[in-house]
Amino acid sequence: MRWKRFIIILTLTIAGVLCYHFPFCQNQQFASDCLLCHEKVYKGRISSLYIHIPFDQKKCGKCHLEEEITKEGNDTYQNIIPKSVILRQPDYLTEHTILLKNLNSQATYDINVNFKDQSGNTARQEFRGIVPGKLQNVKKDDKRSPKISKVKAWPPVQRVFLETLITWETDEPSTSLVEYGLSDRYGQKSAEDGIFMKNHRACIFKLKKGTDYHFRVKSRDIFGNGAISDDYTFNTSKISSVSDNGQIDADNVNVRNSAIEKVNIFLAASDLGLFLKTSAPSRVIIEYKKVKEPVKVEKPHILSVTDDKKRCAGLAVGKRLTIDSCYQCHPPVALGVSHPVGVPTKKTTTIPDDLPTLKGGIITCVTCHDSHGTNFKYFARKKVTRDICNTCHKGY
Repeated sequence: MRWKRFIIILTLTIAGVLCYHFPFCQNQQFASDCLLCHEKVYKGRISSLYIHIPFDQKKCGKCHLEEEITKEGNDTYQNIIPKSVILRQPDYLTEHTILLKNLNSQATYDINVNFKDQSGNTARQEFRGIVPGKLQNVKKDDKRSPKISKVKAWPPVQRVFLETLITWETDEPSTSLVEYGLSDRYGQKSAEDGIFMKNHRACIFKLKKGTDYHFRVKSRDIFGNGAISDDYTFNTSKISSVSDNGQIDADNVNVRNSAIEKVNIFLAASDLGLFLKTSAPSRVIIEYKKVKEPVKVEKPHILSVTDDKKRCAGLAVGKRLTIDSCYQCHPPVALGVSHPVGVPTKKTTTIPDDLPTLKGGIITCVTCHDSHGTNFKYFARKKVTRDICNTCHKGY
């Protein structure tokens, strides 16, 4: 009995060690594969006072690798199938303008568009093999702000909170936002509706009864050109019934079967756009998926690695590496006010050789911050932030 007990305990111990150690070995092997070519980069930064956590943990793929990682003869690399991305437009509209952001311009995508009208009828449009960078229909930024008209504040309604509906129109598809308050300084605002439309509706709530309110509306087109209306006022002394202010009835007029009238795909800056038109108001669900990576991956000069004996399949480059990868952990909404990135340098600005940029002088996050580590706070490339500013903007 003792020898059987000994064998059982020994077997369980070995199994536990293997279960714990195998993933660790995988991570170590993955890091070792990267360091075969980039050992100098690792040794040059690992002794820094401030080290980027993924770099310190040898998790190179956190920033450098995209979804699909493959390598023959090495089980550490697995084929990861990209998941579909689903966008839902909940409003019933006859026209939808939708932007698909952060796509690889040279990759291939499949797109499915599903329509559903107010009667429950459905329709579907499929697109196969779409390469954004090869589209002939390219929208150019006209630098013109949308024109705002027909601004109206509907009578307030008492629901859970006292609320009112603000409506307006624009001459081109734009976003919707309302600023409001007790004076023309406002102080409050509605959540910005990122759906691009011409007929706008925004609800503001938690209002006080018997109070005068100031408000104005804002809209941005697909290129970010913004417009702001004049100042308007409304009063909450008279409370309306739900049926009097159009907030419900506006969604239930002209209900009929919907048919797809027009579907147009275009390129707007670096985003893929879809213009969808139906004969009756419909909701839209868009599902898209990357089905093929670019055949040729161009290596931008921003990479400081000179010992490039091997190239990993799925290596992130350009904007995806130097901006999008950073935004995964440090989104703009969390960063607050910062230097703009993804923009070219101005004629009055000189970028020195020790501050890297993308081809064409495009400024990125790593222009000022070393993504591996430095001896300065915030991984700055120079001791004082002002020193970086002075190198590019003389007399800052």
